Amino acid sequence: TVADAAAVLALYNKHNARYVGSFVWTEDHIRHRIKYRSEDEFCLLAINDDDDALGYLFLNRQNRQRATEVVASDRFAAFTLLKEHALRYAETSGSRETLYWPFAPHVPLLYHLSDQIEVRCETYFVPNGYWMARPAHLPTLLQSLLPAWQRRWRDSLAPWSGEMTLMVEDVTCHLRLTPGDVQKLEQAAAPSNTVKLTSGAFAQLIFGYRPLSWYAEQTEQVIPTQLITVLDILFPTGNAYVPGTDHF
Repeated sequence: TVADAAAVLALYNKHNARYVGSFVWTEDHIRHRIKYRSEDEFCLLAINDDDDALGYLFLNRQNRQRATEVVASDRFAAFTLLKEHALRYAETSGSRETLYWPFAPHVPLLYHLSDQIEVRCETYFVPNGYWMARPAHLPTLLQSLLPAWQRRWRDSLAPWSGEMTLMVEDVTCHLRLTPGDVQKLEQAAAPSNTVKLTSGAFAQLIFGYRPLSWYAEQTEQVIPTQLITVLDILFPTGNAYVPGTDHF
């Protein structure tokens, strides 16, 4: 119900905010979403004995076999939602066929389930399909990425120090990295520490589409070998995910 908006938002942020592609919602947004959701959609909330919300499941009445989005903080919430999903599906189908849940990369929910029951994971790749991205204004984009790079570098505890130049098409960004910090510089780094990327490769790296080592093998990209480990930290793989409730 609308009264559960704060709990749903807290769960959404806890499980989705770390992914590139998640949205920045407010409690008002969630309340509006619940109040004016489609008649074909409903939400199940998993709570414990203390009335703490531990997970939720969005389901479409017209296709109860497939969940729109599932979030669970622990094994209890995961199996509570799975049981309810199975019951809701059986109400309309009268059978116990396979249920389908969307998962973010390496999400704990997958491990809660796979430790107890058989789970089959499928990944679909559609060339030039679904959500697409391209850089708009590269200088602004590079500047806006600095806080994310600083956080990732700090969290990695990497001991590397040095300077590098990131060149995307004809736009350059000069960086100095020290243990725990990344700073933008005005002057260029040594030519041996210059990374050259096409705008398409850069967009894919931002969203963690493929590991940096794959781009290092592409002839149109220039990625010095000594910087691959550093860039792997700044551009982690598999950090992009758009929750099912954010699709439009």
